[in-house]
Amino acid sequence: MEISPNVLTYKGSFTQPATEYLHLKNNSSEPLAFKVKTTAPKLYCVRPNASVVKPGDSIKILLILQGFTQPLPKDYKCKDKFLIVSLPCPELEDDSKVGENWAQLEAKHKDQLLQKKLKVNFIIDDEGDETRIDDISFANATQSAPISAISDADVSKNIGSADSNVSGVTEEATLESSELQKELLESATKINALSEKLDSNEKSFEKIDAVTAAPAETVNGVSFPLAVLLVVLALLLGYYLF
Repeated sequence: MEISPNVLTYKGSFTQPATEYLHLKNNSSEPLAFKVKTTAPKLYCVRPNASVVKPGDSIKILLILQGFTQPLPKDYKCKDKFLIVSLPCPELEDDSKVGENWAQLEAKHKDQLLQKKLKVNFIIDDEGDETRIDDISFANATQSAPISAISDADVSKNIGSADSNVSGVTEEATLESSELQKELLESATKINALSEKLDSNEKSFEKIDAVTAAPAETVNGVSFPLAVLLVVLALLLGYYLF
């Protein structure tokens, strides 16, 4: 089994996860099972940590450093190590079962087992200072949050005042509308009264005209018969006298 690199080197402030890669290549003529072990299993995440490499194939393994809660000092010395173990597995049919069957494989092929240790090296650069600056900026931004909250409260207060003003204007408009409706109703009542008065006057004028016309008809009716009678009498007198 060919393994590279010989030293795993991580660089940064180590407050954030960092990833390095391990390359394995099977130069033998039979499948090889491998398993990756570390002295700090809680600090590293290995994917995959156990599998099978076919003859002539290679595989890339992710070694993820979880990160620390605080930046490391410049003089920090890493003592972490990795151990890569490989052995033949011609009888293993399922590659995903390597971890479950590792004890049996190790007992059966113990004389063919190969191991390689890898050291871990940390290179601490200025990213740690940038991280501190970012943390300070974030803290300042967090402390300034109450100011934003106060501003929001003021805005809410102003909005409440605006709502009160709008309500006052609405009430005034409602009162004005009620007064206008009252005035319109009074005007309509006055108009109806005037209309009734005009109708009454017209009826009075009609009665007066009727009374005035009746005597005229009586006079005219009486004078016409008298005229006829006088004419008849005149004719009779003329007949007898002459």
